[in-house]
Amino acid sequence: MGSHFEFVAVYETALLQGDPQKEIADPLKIELLPPLPRSYSIDRTTLQALPLREQSNVTRQDVVSLVAPNRYIVLTARTTEETEKDIPLARRQCEDEIDRGLTILGALLGRGIFGRRIHKGWVASRRGVVVESWTRREESRRLPVPDLAEVARSVKGRLGSDSDLAKRFSLISRFYSKALAEPPSEEVFLFLWTILEIFPMRDTTDIRPIGEFLGHLTGRSASEVKAKLGIGRLFGMRSDLVHNGSLGIDDRELGPTIGRLEDICGTILQNLIGLPYGGNLDPYLETGA
Repeated sequence: MGSHFEFVAVYETALLQGDPQKEIADPLKIELLPPLPRSYSIDRTTLQALPLREQSNVTRQDVVSLVAPNRYIVLTARTTEETEKDIPLARRQCEDEIDRGLTILGALLGRGIFGRRIHKGWVASRRGVVVESWTRREESRRLPVPDLAEVARSVKGRLGSDSDLAKRFSLISRFYSKALAEPPSEEVFLFLWTILEIFPMRDTTDIRPIGEFLGHLTGRSASEVKAKLGIGRLFGMRSDLVHNGSLGIDDRELGPTIGRLEDICGTILQNLIGLPYGGNLDPYLETGA
């Protein structure tokens, strides 16, 4: 498998006993308790957001080391000659192979065997290494943050007088924190869209409240906001993902789509903590999604 690019998932486990096992279902290789020590050279994304006007390296070289007496599960998917010409497609196919392998192992042995994920991504092979990064450039923020303590106290007081909103805000915060931890992906899309279903789509499956809420904030009609932010299309993508297993967009559209959804959620969150509308949606409303 060394003549192609390789995508690897490594988990540390404490539950596997017995002799090492290796199975190959090309283009996937599954290794349970592989021979040690072993190391993988990788390129990591430094940060998901970097200053707009500063030169910064978006990746750095790193090493993933597997050492005894720890025990590991390693799944390796290789690219094919066809997919190597399209790296986003190659990643998708490699991830699909590995995710299916993980699902099969979990179904056979239980999810407890995956004690801790060590790495999931491209590694160096004889062919080389694929360097990918999900990094955006933004304006730096100046400290101190104005009224930080006052806003925190105000939010706590507001939630203390509205038990339903308090429950919703806690759930929103849980999904928001999950979205922060990952680069753009289907999971992040679902985390962010779920925020909208918690609020403002409270107690309904109708997307109309999103346009109405944002229209009130931006001073525009609900229909204009819905059209220019592409809320209907976002809802359609959510439905495609849940029911058909795909967002229905090219991988190159994923980053901008997640960014738009982040801006929608961010605008709603700013309102929930008592801040005025900050203009985050204006670029979309002026040009369209």
